Amino acid sequence: MNGQAMREKSDWRKYNPAEINGLSLRYEVIRTPACDDEENDIFSILCVLADKYETDDYEFIYDVTRNEQRAEEIVDILRNGGVTPCAVRDVLADIL
Repeated sequence: MNGQAMREKSDWRKYNPAEINGLSLRYEVIRTPACDDEENDIFSILCVLADKYETDDYEFIYDVTRNEQRAEEIVDILRNGGVTPCAVRDVLADIL
């Protein structure tokens, strides 16, 4: 699969943002299709902290899991805990 075809098949799922001190805390699960030599798609997580005008901070974690349901469970844990971009890698290390 060439790079263009892979980009066209990638998708993401946004979750309702949490509010913390007037800031929006948003999480997204991003699915990247598996390459020819891999069986399962790759699920990554994007965590964004922003006010209503601009992004203040973000963190992208590639290849968190190869299971879509597990990716959704992880985002639920992060969202319910109000985990910010600066702490998301540490929390993921504890979860995984």
